[in-house]
Amino acid sequence: MPRTLFVTTALPYANGPLHIGHIMEYIQADIWVRFQRMQGHTVHFVGADDAHGAPIMLAAEKAAKSPEAFIAEIQRGRRQYLDGFHISFDNWHSTHSPENTALSQDIYRRLKAAALVYTKRIEQFFDPVKGMFLADRYIKGECPVCGAKDQYGDACENCSSVYPATALKNPYSTLSGATPVLKSSEHHFFKLSDPNCKRFLEEWLDRYGALRRPAAERVMTLAGRLTTMAVTRSAPQRALRNAALSIMDALPPVKDRLAMNLSGLARRDLAA
Repeated sequence: MPRTLFVTTALPYANGPLHIGHIMEYIQADIWVRFQRMQGHTVHFVGADDAHGAPIMLAAEKAAKSPEAFIAEIQRGRRQYLDGFHISFDNWHSTHSPENTALSQDIYRRLKAAALVYTKRIEQFFDPVKGMFLADRYIKGECPVCGAKDQYGDACENCSSVYPATALKNPYSTLSGATPVLKSSEHHFFKLSDPNCKRFLEEWLDRYGALRRPAAERVMTLAGRLTTMAVTRSAPQRALRNAALSIMDALPPVKDRLAMNLSGLARRDLAA
């Protein structure tokens, strides 16, 4: 029986050109897509640039370009490699697009209406030289468990311990070498630990058969350990975040059919 399949791959970060690891994955996916089409199935094969985050901002700063100009240049360079290896994506786009913005805004609105988004202030490491809050990858120090030096701000590669960045001893910024200071900032959090979220995941897996049984069983095991997670970032993205949240609250609901299907699913299954 003919099937309609949606296929994608890990999205490459738009802070540099494609490398051999990307190309190997795309070739493997492309072979599978071609095989499925030969079997008479309809396949939508799509990819995109992951165009948001501190690494892109820092790479653009180093290149003396705006983030928008930087990611546009990176994206223009994708085609020669995709065509050169005969990789046949039906569409290659970007997370920095009107469509993704509209979908993200609608999902945010639905979650907020279901009381699954809230704000609170948290303390984070701040680089006084770069003038920015630091993600775990930009902090190193001594492991609080085994004392190993030059360990990242979330886990020790020596003893495999997991810890918050604030637990590191003698921390330093990998961007400037400066000793970071603790600062407080407000963030939005998604209550992924809410029982409704677990129920939604369980019913979705059961209803649509989205995963093979072993994978579905693994996901169900992990579902019991879902935790609340931050969905915003601090300065220098703060101004962009605040503007985006204001737009999300002010714009009318998205009319795009796909967006309405997704947001309707979230409204029906996540609302209390």
